[in-house]
This record gives sequence, structure tokens and C-alpha cells, in this order.
Amino acid sequence: MLCTQATGKIRAAGLLFCLTGIAVAQNTPQNTPQNTPQNTWIRVTTVKVKPEMVQEWREIEKNEIMPAYKKANVPAYAVWQTSLFGDAYEYTIVVQVPKFDQFDGDSPLVKTMKPEDRVRLGYRLAKCIVSSHSSALLMQADTSVIKEGAAMPDLIMVSRIQLQPKNVNAYLGYLKEEIKPIMQKAGQDWWLVYRDIFGAEHTQITTVRSMKNWAEIDAGPLTRRLLSPSEYSRVTDKGNALIESSTITMGRFIKDLSY
Repeated sequence: MLCTQATGKIRAAGLLFCLTGIAVAQNTPQNTPQNTPQNTWIRVTTVKVKPEMVQEWREIEKNEIMPAYKKANVPAYAVWQTSLFGDAYEYTIVVQVPKFDQFDGDSPLVKTMKPEDRVRLGYRLAKCIVSSHSSALLMQADTSVIKEGAAMPDLIMVSRIQLQPKNVNAYLGYLKEEIKPIMQKAGQDWWLVYRDIFGAEHTQITTVRSMKNWAEIDAGPLTRRLLSPSEYSRVTDKGNALIESSTITMGRFIKDLSY
């Protein structure tokens, strides 16, 4: 949905995005500040919906699937949609994964719906959906930035970076040492770094940055705004030397399909 490979094929693990921070406080140790990011997992499901079935799919999400997840005590359920650029009929659903043993039991729909209702729901969804893909991403807590008191953003910028296996750790170090201080200096509300683990290329890194509005893009990259020309060139060249390919997309939070 929100993210596309350099080849132009849609990547299923799109938004993570974010996916943005709904799992931050989960499993926070006692005496740890609540704005301190923790290593947390999220499950990201990207759904491509038939154009003529978008309204019905959204009604199913709002009236049946989201209530079932809430009734099953799933901590949070967030839906994002590609904004302006990309496939307008793809949605990304992000849920917390506090522990993987939750998948040993029944799914939220099995827990909360009668068998006949699940069959009916399955038929309805099959009529709406072209494809669906899920992946698990792990937040890189010591590299991420969450401003105290920051609310869930309505608009996010998602960058997905494809790396050679030998460069993954080096790139994570680059983000932590070079880019994180810039995000902090800029007073960024959210800048979350995830590593794709299950169901996606594990040599991909996903970053999710909150945006106040589209006008922020007009001001240019944060690195160019905050660094001297020589430092900007150094930092940019250092990162580009590690990257195989990258994509940037934007996503809108769908409030009425989320909790």
C-alpha cells in the first residue's frame, strides 16, 4: 500500500507503518519514561481493494472487523491509506504484537464471532479484496524518536530502504548516529525506525516520520535545512553509499476505521 519497491511492484508491508507508534508503550518496564521507545513488534497487513468495492470494504472494517478486534482486547487497531501518490485502493492495517504466543490461540474473529457469521464475512471480504499480505516489523527503539506528549499524526512520510545484507547493521548505525540527532534537533514528533523481519525482505529498513502538513515538503529535506552544505553532502553521501534502493510514500490515518 504505502510503499513500493524500486521495480514498481507494490510492497505489502507498506505503512507501517506504520504503523506509527501505536506499540510504543507496550511492555514498557516499570520506571521507564512513557515517551521512551521500546523494542516492539507490529503486524502490518496491506490490502488491495477492488475500486468498486471500497465502500463495502470500509463498512465491513468499521462495523464488523474493528469491533471484533476491540472485543477480543487487541490493544490497538490502526488503518492507513496511501495519500495522493500511489495506489488509492490500498490500505494498511497495523496491530500490536505484544507476544507471538498470541498466534497459538484463536484469532480475534474466531474468539468473537459465530462460525456462520465468519463464513458470511469471508464471502463478503472475498468479493472486495484483490490481495492481502502481512509482515512483522520490529521497532529499533534506540534509533527512534518520539516527542513527549506527541499525538498520533494524521499524515506520515514512509521511507523504505533496501540494503545489501552486509550493510544492514552499518545503515542502522548511520541512522542512529547521523540522522537521529537531526530529527531531535528539528523537534520531530515521531520518527520511528523498523526492521522488516517476517513476511518481507529482512534486508529492508522502514522509517516513519510524522508530518504536520504537506507544506513541510516544500521546505526541503530536514538534513538540508539543518546542516551546512558540507555536512549535508557528507551525511547524504554516507547514507547513499549503503543504500541499494529506496522509496518514499505518504499515508493518511483513517480515524473511523481505527481505535
